[in-house]
Amino acid sequence: MDGNIECFGIDFGTTNIAVSGLIVDSENNKAFKVPYGEDGVPFPSFLAIKQKEGGGNSFTTLFGRQVKTQTASIQESGYTVIKSIKVSLGSGVTYNVGDRKIGATEAAAGLIQALKSKLLNNKMRKANIKCATVAVPVDFTNAQRSELSKAFESAGIKVNKIISESLAAYIRCRDYVRGLPNVMVFDWGGGTLDISLLRTSGGQVFEESTVGWKVAGDRIDELLAEYVHGQIVQNNPQIKMCYGELPVKDRIKILSECERAKIYFADEEETDRDAAISIVDYCGEKSVRYRLSYDTFCNIIHPVIADAVNLIGEALNKANKNIIELNAIIMVGGSSKLLPLRGIIQTEFYEKYGIKIIYPEKPQWSVAEGAALMDRLNCEYKLNQDIGVVMSDGNLYPIIKKGTGIPFNGASVTFGIVDNATSAHFIFADDKNNILGNITMPAKGFLEEKFTVTGKIGNSLVAEISVAGPGAPGVQNIEINQLSYYCDVSELDKYKFEVM
Repeated sequence: MDGNIECFGIDFGTTNIAVSGLIVDSENNKAFKVPYGEDGVPFPSFLAIKQKEGGGNSFTTLFGRQVKTQTASIQESGYTVIKSIKVSLGSGVTYNVGDRKIGATEAAAGLIQALKSKLLNNKMRKANIKCATVAVPVDFTNAQRSELSKAFESAGIKVNKIISESLAAYIRCRDYVRGLPNVMVFDWGGGTLDISLLRTSGGQVFEESTVGWKVAGDRIDELLAEYVHGQIVQNNPQIKMCYGELPVKDRIKILSECERAKIYFADEEETDRDAAISIVDYCGEKSVRYRLSYDTFCNIIHPVIADAVNLIGEALNKANKNIIELNAIIMVGGSSKLLPLRGIIQTEFYEKYGIKIIYPEKPQWSVAEGAALMDRLNCEYKLNQDIGVVMSDGNLYPIIKKGTGIPFNGASVTFGIVDNATSAHFIFADDKNNILGNITMPAKGFLEEKFTVTGKIGNSLVAEISVAGPGAPGVQNIEINQLSYYCDVSELDKYKFEVM
């Protein structure tokens, strides 16, 4: 089908960036998804940047797989190589590029601009992205979301919505779970694990709970590389360096080989054969070799997988749900393809409780495709929980009420001190008794001293709670970045979706 791409979704991952376009044929109620990447996988989140001759604010950039696989030689030619830029957003981190220092927002803008240029020159189907919906981890802070939006805008892309990666994955896989009220999304990529428990009713999707974990495929690659290097050292006594002492070029080589071995073992037909690891020019040796068995692979990564699976229980507990209420688990993200993980999920959830397990095709693009679909919808998010102050009797006094539309510009409630306390301690929780944070303010110790608590939620889907008092030194605030919310997605029901 010919036609212009109307909507774009971007999964701005820690290790990879997946982009999906959506061509909508409203007349025939069809929509065509167009995935973008390199060599059949999403773009690696690697940026190389070098100041042009003469200094100033003019830079040359490289992006993607070329930078990931040739980091050492690119650095030797004067480039600063930056990976996992997303993690640096909101942190104040700066990078030295020539005689300039650039912040994470500027670096992210450079990466997005390089991505935009690559898509514009795509040989299969060119894409000129002017606006998009961007998916981020559930625990992304307000500062990170704000800086990410600024980076996209600096690169000439307007961010229509910022949504959670888990919700985007659910939207992409909605056809698989029609009629099932309680669905969990297990989104395990290269940098983070996002788990969301979702409830559906009347075309609306309610996010009941979310859990985020900053351990994923990259950590598994590191564990494998550290083990394999140790075995190589045992077989090559002339190598004297431990894994932590490896120079950049050697570290990249062994990490790439271990990532390849991990992908090799994602194929069930290969589990009875060893993964052959061969590295040329490694630690001063012309070549080194090692054969990694599937059993050893499983033993190395088992602790990480076990911890990841345990977070499913944490998400259920946060929502006050029992496992027997769970109907389905959607497994997305590159790390969801790990066979040891699939084995545990199959045994512990499908065989024990009959929970439906869903593995969509091309799981690395599921989040981007869902974000593109959400970009199509003109829907309002609403808060699916009360957020308030825990009173002295244990009851919750709502500051932001369930059903509040987002964005929400703010509501304030004034509280008074009723004794001679020298401090006022505010504990914030939701309507499921989950503690969200606390603020302690100094008090003067006289009766009826007043403190004002204000709550608001921006387009970033992060709540900001602040407390101000007459004698307090300024305002103190906290951010709540794992909100539960819902939106109406029934408009999607009329479309049949196909991949181009």
